[in-house]
Amino acid sequence: MLTGRWLDLRLHDRTAGVLGVLINRLPDSAARLEAPDNYMSIALRRLGVSDVILILPGENFPAGGVLLQGDMLVDEALLTGESNPMARGVGGAVIAGSHNLSQTVLVRVECLGEKIRFAQIVALVASAATSKLALATIRAGVQHEP
Repeated sequence: MLTGRWLDLRLHDRTAGVLGVLINRLPDSAARLEAPDNYMSIALRRLGVSDVILILPGENFPAGGVLLQGDMLVDEALLTGESNPMARGVGGAVIAGSHNLSQTVLVRVECLGEKIRFAQIVALVASAATSKLALATIRAGVQHEP
């Protein structure tokens, strides 16, 4: 019983660590195109579908969208499991939470909030962190039987 509790505690600690890394993957703000060559830093909650945003090398994508300008390498390992950087060109799709490795690019936002794959992954990890293992539930039910 003690070993089971210890394993459960370890699982929850690891899951909490992964959840922290995932949540911190999205930036707090984005540089939105307001006028030609004029960008304004705005909070993600103010970002809308069809907005055009500027993503610098080394930044994470705050939303899913389509590349309008620039070619780049993107790291999607945390989201897709692909270990090699992927090349993206004009018209290519980018995933929220992925990492721009090479050049400054312009992206038209197409997907935000709960609809992005990143939010779904965070929700699944959070759900796993708060739910009990099926084995622990079965074990607890067996012990309480008369």
